[in-house]
Amino acid sequence: MFDDYDHITISYHHRDDGWFEMELYLPLLVDCPKNKMPAILSQFVKDEKCEDKAKKLLAYWERQRDKYERDRKDAVDAYVNISTEVADLQTVIRTKRHPVGTRLSNTELQDAKKQLASKKALKKRTYDTLKFSYDRKTRLDFFIEMLKCHPKLQWVFNSEEVQK
Repeated sequence: MFDDYDHITISYHHRDDGWFEMELYLPLLVDCPKNKMPAILSQFVKDEKCEDKAKKLLAYWERQRDKYERDRKDAVDAYVNISTEVADLQTVIRTKRHPVGTRLSNTELQDAKKQLASKKALKKRTYDTLKFSYDRKTRLDFFIEMLKCHPKLQWVFNSEEVQK
């Protein structure tokens, strides 16, 4: 289900209890509630090699954020097009005339109503996709800022920005 690039292993010595190890599956971490992320990051920074793993996590989150941003932009374009088509069909049904002004037959009116129902359903699905992509993108923006601003990891990301 997951390949080697989709997970990070966190391991550290936990007080007197022994060695602690946790697998973080990155695709599932995107679904993490915002209020749970501080607890996950507190475990994350206990790892001795957390700097390298933080860079990997940041790179993954940025790729996912960019993907959701592209999806959102595509959904916006599709939503605008579908909304225009719905408005045009509503006008045709309300006036019972073709856009050029000739009257609709009863079968054409029924076909237009079916098309309108279909387009409205498509419009709703497109809106749901748009909302989902936007929510995921904003969640990942929040997680990225949380990772970059974590007191134990700030120096890792600040030193990279200075080098650029």
